[in-house]
Amino acid sequence: MTARRVLLGCSGAALQTVERLRRWVVSLPWVVELPPARTTDPLRFAVDCSPLDCHAVWLLFDPAGDRRIPPAIIVTLPTAVAQRGVAAGWAVDITDLGDDRRAVAVATPATDDQFRALQALVVLSYTSTFAHARSTEPS
Repeated sequence: MTARRVLLGCSGAALQTVERLRRWVVSLPWVVELPPARTTDPLRFAVDCSPLDCHAVWLLFDPAGDRRIPPAIIVTLPTAVAQRGVAAGWAVDITDLGDDRRAVAVATPATDDQFRALQALVVLSYTSTFAHARSTEPS
């Protein structure tokens, strides 16, 4: 199944925004889009970097049950950043991942400025995935 299939339920503008984000995300080095096992599964993006021994899912697009609602964008962040986002209202806490990381949901951007802000947040998530992998290596 392709990403397009998971995103089909989105409205036109939301679909274009999420698809634009998906294309940008998979252009990052060592990012792979993992195929969903079922149509209801989220799109998962993982870092797969053997040279740095970093293999981790760090971003998800989770389709809503209502086809008029864009997928939830879920990013993994350092706990302090995630907590600030929840306190400021731009993130919704999903779960504690342990090791000082949390998964949070963020809104689909509606403007170019919001899109660029989300890109910056995604870059933070992406780079912290590498930092987390290095900090959990055995001594």
